[in-house]
Amino acid sequence: MPQTSADNRTTTGLVWLLFGAIFLFGAIPIARPIIVSESDPGPRALPLCLSLVLLVGGITQIATRRRAPPASTRHPRGESPGEVPAVTHSRLAAAFFISLWLYLGFIWLIGFVIATLLYSTLAMRALGTRWITAGIVSSFLVAAIYLLFEIVFTVVLPVGWIWG
Repeated sequence: MPQTSADNRTTTGLVWLLFGAIFLFGAIPIARPIIVSESDPGPRALPLCLSLVLLVGGITQIATRRRAPPASTRHPRGESPGEVPAVTHSRLAAAFFISLWLYLGFIWLIGFVIATLLYSTLAMRALGTRWITAGIVSSFLVAAIYLLFEIVFTVVLPVGWIWG
């Protein structure tokens, strides 16, 4: 029996839940440095937020399976006529997770600014945005993040192994 889009949503939801749990259990033991004030969220704030997003996303994916139309109203191949095949979603999700790990490696190697500019531009391009739009939006994104962290929070972003 071919895998339907609803079955794929359940599998995707379980993967999101797994990654959310990994991030959650990785974030819990992160200790707050002594020099951090009580009003500062500390180094575990981002991993905790990310785990929350992944857990909610997984629950949402699984819940949408329950709202899927019955099999009798589906397209003969298991999809509705305007729906993208489930295999495409699986490949996109796999590429997303692999690209995140590559992005983390590139941050260490070439630094935050260049790695984020490349990653965000290529990610937007993969999602169908034109090159010029992806480049402009990525530039503004990187500039905003850089100014927020470097100027407002006075956090030094990674410059990369090659540069520093």
